[in-house]
Amino acid sequence: VRKRFRRGVDLILIGYLLRVPYDYIHRWGEVPSELIDVLMRCNVLQCIGITLLILEGLTVLAKRPRQVAIAAALISALLIALAPITDAWVPAGTWHPFLAYVSHQAGSMFPVVPWSTFMLAGCAMGFVSMPEGSNTHWRVSFSRLLLIFASLWALKFALQSSPVSFVTSVTHPNSRPVFILERLAAVTLTIAALNLIALPIKRFPKFLRTLSGETLFLYVFHLVVIFSLPFGVSRMVGKTLSFPQAFGVSACMLLLTAAAGLGWARFKIWRAARKVHA
Repeated sequence: VRKRFRRGVDLILIGYLLRVPYDYIHRWGEVPSELIDVLMRCNVLQCIGITLLILEGLTVLAKRPRQVAIAAALISALLIALAPITDAWVPAGTWHPFLAYVSHQAGSMFPVVPWSTFMLAGCAMGFVSMPEGSNTHWRVSFSRLLLIFASLWALKFALQSSPVSFVTSVTHPNSRPVFILERLAAVTLTIAALNLIALPIKRFPKFLRTLSGETLFLYVFHLVVIFSLPFGVSRMVGKTLSFPQAFGVSACMLLLTAAAGLGWARFKIWRAARKVHA
């Protein structure tokens, strides 16, 4: 349990470290205010880290998996409802670092409200669509995913027709409940389709199975390579590339990230063996 909580904290710290203005590390007092604003934004790693902490907290407090799934679904619904309200809050002053977690107004791309909804809802959907885990028959998963998709789509239309709404003309598009429900429905339908596509596949190659267990490392690694200062790829190649250039950079990133993931997996095996023999 402690290790899983530490993983959430690590993600939050890495999210901030990626945005530290290293060019000013020896003259911190001269850092422009706009770079301080960038540092305090809540982006994808902080959002994932906070959501992991929430889910781990639910796991510790709950007595059964069903209770975790129900709590995750209720929190998801609450975040969807609160999103247009908290998005109106403009982060400033002492509360800036905290309000950046619930509002897009200071430039946060993935504030916890509403983006944690996707992980929390995914937890609940996984419990509903796979009641027997990996042993669940594909027809059960597929039919339940379609039912969830239809429910989300119907709820989206109901909200569009509702006379009651906290959405205003300045509400960020990503904080609108209709947007969130649309995306949740699209993800659910995509998972259902992948459920069918994967049916003929009996066993993935070993390297793909290894990489599938290192998705968190892969995600963090590619962000570090692309955005970390002062060696971020985004600084070296610029923001606009031709299609052949973009394809080449993407292929290199794919190979580099896969190699790093396999190396990280081997390192963990080596470290575990060393602890056993210590």
